[in-house]
Amino acid sequence: MSLTELMVGYGDDSDNFANERKNLENDLIALNQIFNDIFYNDALVRVPAWGKNISGQTARFYIEPSFSIDIINEQTVFFWEMLDKYTANYLPVSFKQSITDKLTQLGRQNKDGFHRSKLGRWQDYLITLPSIVQAPTLNDDVITSIHQALLNRLQLKISYQNKWHGSSAERVIYPKGLIFIDNMIYFTGFNPTDDHIDDEVLLKAHRNFAVNRITEAGVIDKQVPDWVGRDIFSLDNLNKLGKLEPTDSVQIKLF
Repeated sequence: MSLTELMVGYGDDSDNFANERKNLENDLIALNQIFNDIFYNDALVRVPAWGKNISGQTARFYIEPSFSIDIINEQTVFFWEMLDKYTANYLPVSFKQSITDKLTQLGRQNKDGFHRSKLGRWQDYLITLPSIVQAPTLNDDVITSIHQALLNRLQLKISYQNKWHGSSAERVIYPKGLIFIDNMIYFTGFNPTDDHIDDEVLLKAHRNFAVNRITEAGVIDKQVPDWVGRDIFSLDNLNKLGKLEPTDSVQIKLF
């Protein structure tokens, strides 16, 4: 919209209209500078373009539709760039696409600000090659069901191919999370069991599963018990307890 249209809601003193109009124009110029300095984004667009002579023309202003007020700093962009590099060779297509979409969004908002930063310049000195060990193919439907169950705290029924058996067995799991180790993904959770005052008893129901051996997965419309959300069973604590290691050790069995 034009300055005249903006003044309908901005100006309230008809005797001081010219000064208020000039103040509004200065505010818009300052706002454009803020968007450029902080967000690295030309979110506030002027037609004719900023810096061009508008003598005899009616300047119009609008906000770029793709603009988001989210703070985008170099650490945020670095995280997504590295996630894209280090997961490109084994994430399911749907996951990879979501990361690509996020980077596209950041690119629109950040432009070349990140690439001028100290973190951004590291990209010129890094390259990621595929793992020597070929990552297994993952089932997108299985990943989607796991994701849905985790976010909604719902129970999950899986068909799992045991390590030493060719056939799959169905089992219900209280889902807890996903574990990324090298180019493998593991699903971690608990076998169904009743609540108990002793956490050690509940820990005996903890299990890890290689996601590539889950042949089917379906969300059950039934909440996981509250005890699954206890702090002692957070992924960080399970890791400290040695429960997230996919080995056939005394502490854990990978089914």
